[in-house]
Amino acid sequence: MKAQLEVLLPDQNTSFRAISIADKRFRHAIHYHPELELTYIAKGCGTRITGDSVEPFCAGDLCLFGPNLPHCYYQASSYAEGAAAEVLQFSRECGGGIIDRASEWVPASLLLDRSDCGLRFSNKTADKVFPLMLQLRQASGLQRWQCFIAILTLLLACDKVETLASPAHKTVSNPRHANRIQKACNFMLERFSEPIRHQDIAAHVHLAPASLSRLFRHQTGQTCADFLTSVRLGNACRLLRETDLTVTEIAYACGFQNLSNFHRRFRDKYKINPIRYRRLTPE
Repeated sequence: MKAQLEVLLPDQNTSFRAISIADKRFRHAIHYHPELELTYIAKGCGTRITGDSVEPFCAGDLCLFGPNLPHCYYQASSYAEGAAAEVLQFSRECGGGIIDRASEWVPASLLLDRSDCGLRFSNKTADKVFPLMLQLRQASGLQRWQCFIAILTLLLACDKVETLASPAHKTVSNPRHANRIQKACNFMLERFSEPIRHQDIAAHVHLAPASLSRLFRHQTGQTCADFLTSVRLGNACRLLRETDLTVTEIAYACGFQNLSNFHRRFRDKYKINPIRYRRLTPE
C-alpha cells in the first residue's frame, strides 16, 4: 500500500528529525520516504498499515519503518484521550555514514537492513525507548547522539522483534494509481462496519470492478477483500481488549455478517479464538 512520496525537511544542522504528534486521531495518508522512521504510539489505537501488512495497534506500539516502506497509522474515529506519538526519522548516511562503515556498528547496520519490511518491538523495549525519544527531541549537541545510540542499543537487545510486511511488498510508482489505492483503502477504513461490496469500492474510485481487482492486487499483493477482512479483524481485537461487548456483538459491529465466518477468519489470522484472545490480553 502506498500514497505519495513524503519529502522530509531535516532539522537544521542536526542528524535526526525528532517530532511529537498530537491530534484527536491518527488519520495520515499512506506514505513513504527515503529516511528510516521509529514511531512510538503514546496514545490512540486503530489500524497500522505497513507494506502489505494490516494490523491493529494501540498505545505502546513501537515500530521501525525502513526506507521507502509505505506505512501509516489510522483511526476511524476520535477518542476522548486523543492520539499522540513520538517520531524519530534519520538517514543511514547520518554521521557521515558511520552506521554502515564502522565495524562496531555492524549489528545496528544489520538491524536497519531488516527494517526494510518494518519491525515491531516488544512492549518491554518500547517502555524503555520512549523516555529516550523524549530526551533526544529536547537534547542538543552530542547528547542527541548519546540518546540515539542508547535507543539503537535497546532495539538490538530486544528479544522479541516482529517483522511486519512480507518481502514481496511493492511500492506504487504511478501517482494516479497511488491515489486510487489510497481512496480505496480509506473507503474501507472508514466504512468497515458496514456491508461493503467490491462494486461499491470500484465505483468510489471510478474503476470497473475487474480493473480495481487487478490494480489492487498488483500494487498491494492482496485483494480488496483481504484488506477489508484485516481491517475488520484489527478493530475486533481492539474491541475485545477494550470493551465488555460479547463476541457476537463485536463480530457484527466490525462488519461480519456471519458469526462462524468471523471465528474462522480470526483463527486463521491470529491462531487463536476470540474468547481466548480476550483472556490472554493484559488488562
